[in-house]
Amino acid sequence: VGFAVVEPRRWESEQLGVRLADIRHLIAVGNSEQRRSITEALLEFMRQQLSGTVVCLVHRVDSADATTVATLEAFRFQLVDTTVSFMSGPGLAPFIRRTFPRPCAVRLCREEDWPEIEAIVRERGFAGRFYNDPRLDRARCDALYREWARLAIQGVFADEVIVALRHDRVAGFLSYQWQPEAYEVAKIRQIFTMSAQLGQSPQ
Repeated sequence: VGFAVVEPRRWESEQLGVRLADIRHLIAVGNSEQRRSITEALLEFMRQQLSGTVVCLVHRVDSADATTVATLEAFRFQLVDTTVSFMSGPGLAPFIRRTFPRPCAVRLCREEDWPEIEAIVRERGFAGRFYNDPRLDRARCDALYREWARLAIQGVFADEVIVALRHDRVAGFLSYQWQPEAYEVAKIRQIFTMSAQLGQSPQ
């Protein structure tokens, strides 16, 4: 028994000028050999259906799922990025305050911070997964991440953005996104996805 759910990545497709899709779910039940066989059948069906229309098909998989990883590699999927998930309990914040003194001021992002954030994005760039796909134009990747940062501080891709200040200028930013589905499972309130970008302190 198995099933797969594929969804278009509309925003990224528009930004990059090519059609991308996401395998949201790739489920196979059974022992290792059964799961491999089912996953192969699902991937082959997707390849037939999407061939010539989707340039990049993305799937996030647990690194401990060796069967799925090996099957994806057999179908010429390439590892382009890794995501590390952290969960924090109530005792983490005091530990951080004791262990890591603040070298600079930190506050919530303001609308007027955008020019300095944009300068950091342009100067430092991102090391995102799209840069690791040679089929995608690098200039479009640069534009995508600039647009992502702009929409993040507007609350589209982040629930909160924090900036770090050096010499009264923005030297880096951190975005958080609340994950309600993870909270429903773990019942730990401090569950966010987080993206950080640091720049050189302006002179």
